[in-house]
Amino acid sequence: QHDDQHFIRDVDSLLFIAANHLNSMPTKDHLFLVTFNLEVGQKALQMAALSSVATYLQKASAALQRVRNPWEDHYDLCLELFRCRSEVELSLGNFETGYSIVMPSSRRRERWMRSFQPTSSWP
Repeated sequence: QHDDQHFIRDVDSLLFIAANHLNSMPTKDHLFLVTFNLEVGQKALQMAALSSVATYLQKASAALQRVRNPWEDHYDLCLELFRCRSEVELSLGNFETGYSIVMPSSRRRERWMRSFQPTSSWP
């Protein structure tokens, strides 16, 4: 059991190292950066590392700006990213920012409201 926990911590550390490396490199695959930073941000959220979560989700949002037609072609990914960003900003006490992130971007108010249902990813 102890070895398994140590292995998981090592894998998590490598994931964050890889994310930091990829974020420092130029890329043409911006959609990959969006997806990867969202996943790493969600992993950091499981560890309750909110400032790290915010950083990875901001990187994902920056990469998303370089994706062509993101809301039309990758709506669910965009909604999840913005929902997570909003949740983290609210948790950090940045209420104005947190509320402004998702609301204007969501197609339907019902879908936006459902995106704020409690998730299992919160520690």
